[in-house]
Amino acid sequence: MLRLRKVEMFGFKSFADRTRIVFNGSGIAAVVGPNGCGKSNISDSILWVLGEQSAKTLRSSRMADCIFNGTATRPPTNLAEVTLTLVDPEAEKATGETPRLDSGQAPVPQGQETAASEASPAGEAGEKKKKNRLNLRLHPGEVVVTRRLYRDATSEYYLNGELCRLRDIQELFMGTGLGPESYAIIEQGRVGQILSSRPGDRRAILEEAAGVSKYKNKRRLAEAKLQSAQQNLLRVNDILEEISKQLNSLKRQASRARRYQELKAEGTELRRRLLATQLEQLQAAAAELGQKLAANAAALNEAAATLGAAEREQTTGQARQDELEAALRQEQNRAGLVLVELERAYARVADTRRQQQEAAARLESLAAQRQALAAEASNGTSGADENRESVARLEAELAAAARELEALAAETRRLQQELSVPLAQPALDFPDAVACARARRDAAQEIAAAAEKSLKRCEQEVEAHRQPVEELRRTLASTVAQEKALADLVAHRAVFAEPVQKLLVGQGTVSSGVEFRAVGVVADFAEFDEKFAPLLEDYLHDEMEYVVVETYDAARTGVSLLREQTAGRATFLVDSFGRFPPKLVEELERAPQGQGVLGRVADFVRLNGALGSEAKRVLPKLGRTYLVESTRAAEELAREHPSYFFLSTDGTCYHGRLVSGGTRNGHGSHSLRRELERAVRERSAIEPAARSAETAGAELESRRRRLLQTLEAARASLLAHEKAVLQLEQQRDALALAQQEQSRLDELTAREARARQQLDAEAAGLRAAQARLAEELVAAEQEVARRQQGKIEQESRCRELDAERAALRQRLIEGEAGLRERRAGLDAVREQRHQLEVEQARQQADRQHAELALQSEFGLTTEQLLAQVTERLDAEAFPQAEARYREIKERLDSIGPVNMMALEEFQECEQRYEFLTKQREDLLASIADTTKTIEEIDTVCRAQFEQAFAAINQNFAETFKTLFGGGTATLRLSEIEDSTEIGIDLICQPPGKRLQNVLLLSGGEKALTALALLIAIFRYQPSPFCILDEVDAPLDDSNVGRFTRLVEEMAPQTQFILITHNKKTMEVAPVLYGVTMQSAVSQIVSVRFDEAADTPAA
Repeated sequence: MLRLRKVEMFGFKSFADRTRIVFNGSGIAAVVGPNGCGKSNISDSILWVLGEQSAKTLRSSRMADCIFNGTATRPPTNLAEVTLTLVDPEAEKATGETPRLDSGQAPVPQGQETAASEASPAGEAGEKKKKNRLNLRLHPGEVVVTRRLYRDATSEYYLNGELCRLRDIQELFMGTGLGPESYAIIEQGRVGQILSSRPGDRRAILEEAAGVSKYKNKRRLAEAKLQSAQQNLLRVNDILEEISKQLNSLKRQASRARRYQELKAEGTELRRRLLATQLEQLQAAAAELGQKLAANAAALNEAAATLGAAEREQTTGQARQDELEAALRQEQNRAGLVLVELERAYARVADTRRQQQEAAARLESLAAQRQALAAEASNGTSGADENRESVARLEAELAAAARELEALAAETRRLQQELSVPLAQPALDFPDAVACARARRDAAQEIAAAAEKSLKRCEQEVEAHRQPVEELRRTLASTVAQEKALADLVAHRAVFAEPVQKLLVGQGTVSSGVEFRAVGVVADFAEFDEKFAPLLEDYLHDEMEYVVVETYDAARTGVSLLREQTAGRATFLVDSFGRFPPKLVEELERAPQGQGVLGRVADFVRLNGALGSEAKRVLPKLGRTYLVESTRAAEELAREHPSYFFLSTDGTCYHGRLVSGGTRNGHGSHSLRRELERAVRERSAIEPAARSAETAGAELESRRRRLLQTLEAARASLLAHEKAVLQLEQQRDALALAQQEQSRLDELTAREARARQQLDAEAAGLRAAQARLAEELVAAEQEVARRQQGKIEQESRCRELDAERAALRQRLIEGEAGLRERRAGLDAVREQRHQLEVEQARQQADRQHAELALQSEFGLTTEQLLAQVTERLDAEAFPQAEARYREIKERLDSIGPVNMMALEEFQECEQRYEFLTKQREDLLASIADTTKTIEEIDTVCRAQFEQAFAAINQNFAETFKTLFGGGTATLRLSEIEDSTEIGIDLICQPPGKRLQNVLLLSGGEKALTALALLIAIFRYQPSPFCILDEVDAPLDDSNVGRFTRLVEEMAPQTQFILITHNKKTMEVAPVLYGVTMQSAVSQIVSVRFDEAADTPAA
């Protein structure tokens, strides 16, 4: 039998450093230390490395709590690791090896090694080292189990250094007392649970001792295999049924395909003969038609040649007629032009004479004007000198005013930049200084207007922003007050009844010497379906106020507290994790079903945290109330099932002949929490908006003050610009008058000079024009005479062309009549040719259609078909053959779609059907073998369990008498018929008391009874080791003595590790392991008393 040699922990709970605890493999070892130092963490680590999956069993809320979480001075670790080393003493003796560490040596932290651990045994040099993933040195007979847990919830299991499954470790220790239902590790509170647990749970412990658990595991695997085989059989049967249908269909399709092939072959042969006969007939008809077309082509050519000659002659005459008409029109146009030119010549003669007269009159006028201009020039020279001096003085004054205007422009630009007004600033220009000043005045005026508008707009924004800010302040204050009021109501449980409030607020109060502790109320763990949350909260108001406690003692303490304070009544929910009561199961199986039932109320309520879904089974309204759609359906269901409650969606409850409804005053805890969450969300949404609004208001006020200052500066700048514009306008007007006068004088002098030049030039031109006009007059009179002669000649040519045109028109009319006769004859020949060509096209189409059909159907050319088919159809047989071919084609069409692959598919489907039939036979044989295996396992389990039950029952009676000093105790099966599915009840009668339920025993009696049962199990099936965690806490000194004597008697067969505070228990242990805690980290110190006693004598 294996013995515990060593436990190595790293990062597990309070053992932050790598810590080793080495045991001698036999006898008794005690683990001592103050409360909270981490003693129970040692038993938790052993239970954890053996595969425990329940965080609650390990005294944690979740598995990640098993990893060292750090302290104020030490960081947390990233993983938890525990290594358990078991050794077979017989194999160790056979090899002659000694342990690598002394059994009494204290474990050391990581990074330190003792002399004993460094010493190498004499036989270690010849040890065979095995390589594995953890680099462990394994000795023969050793079993090393390692478990790692990382913070990302990744878990790893190693067996002898090799990665394995949890199932491998559980199967290894199954049946040894260290399996999933281990009775070898009894941690705190487990002693009481053995007695208060369900009969089925106690049966699991006995099955582990009887070695039945591994068979039951095999039975579960066999049942899974059986279920899989049955499912496969169902699938095979379904496939066979489908294939049988498909097989029949393929059989019919194959028969149809054979008929189709026979008709197809006959029709193909007949079609070949028909096509050969048709093509041969078409070839003969095409040759005859070719001869007719050749004769028609000769007649057509002759008629076309005659018609062409006549048309050419007619075309020549028509062209000559067109030439004559064009020549006539051209001569007529020329006559008109001659007449026009003659008229123009008369007009030029008259115009030339008029111009001669006008030139003479103009020469006389020019002489008089020259004398007048000379007099005016002498008067204007003296006034020009005086006006130039006045212009220079005014220009100097205007330059000074422009410099003042430039200074005002700089101020205007500064205001423009402050207001960000996009205005153009014109440059100062002396020729246009007034316009520039006006533009800058307008710019200053616009800047002032813009400043005034910006100020008004800013004041409007300030006024508009003030009201929302005040509203946000009021809303925020209201929301904060509402949130605080709701938080106070939730914190002080104000929605619950007064007795419940006093119980929750008074936790820790001592009543009758017992401290009252409550887990909470049911409402703390309940969550409702959102769709029916208000309805269910109102209906389950009383159940939500049930006070949740862990034990009946806590419930009795709460009742006593209420009686002492006369605070009223309250309901307590105790031990809500028990088995589903059988009676309730039967009632649920008979639960009402019908139209309108939405489901049990328990299906719409989730119980989380410490309660879990099992608590629904002990709350009456949750398990016995059904939610229905309408009140009528609820009434009918209440009559049929008077023992159930039926809640309609409008809140009315029907129970037999009782009807309750209406609304409850006030809010429930869940609705109050929802309102609190809504208030928090509203406050979180309003606070940023309020802060942002305050900041925006301050910015607007600062901007308004700046705009007010800017407006005052803009108004001052506008006034200065007005003055500058007025001054410039006055100076400009004076300068303009002086410049106008100077310009007038200058213009007068220049005009007089130009006028004299113009008069001289004009007089010279007039004299030259008079000479030229005399010459033109002579030439014009000669041109008139020549144009009159040309007019007479042109009229004669026009009369000759008109006579020739009339004679040619008569000849063309006679030639057109002859052309019509010849065209009619040519059209008749063409019509005949057209008919012959249509016939030829029809024959070619028939031939092409036949050739295409031949190519598409048989892949042959005409020559190949005529060579292959020697037999032709005569005129009488051809229609009969066509009728037969149509008949075959109609029969093929009547057959419908034909699957030509049906024969091959039929063979394949038949082969598959035979294969699946064999598979079904194999599955039936497998199901029969698996069923037989399950029956054999049941037989073995029943036999071993009955044998173990009888032996353990006898040991239990004897151990009970030993521990109690008398009395009787026995184990009783709940059912006799089937001993593999029954529970186990404990019947105990301490000395001097009546036979009673074990739950009515005192704490010490319960502990002794549980120890008696565990010792009885150990006597029947000792486990490799046993860990008892403070099981002697409720025992007095005399009972502790009896307990230790039994442990000493069993120590040679079983290795005991006792975690205790009792001194008498410590006395029986030759080795003590002390657990201390420094800076929230547990450490180990060990002492071996036999060596300590021998040291002085030495």
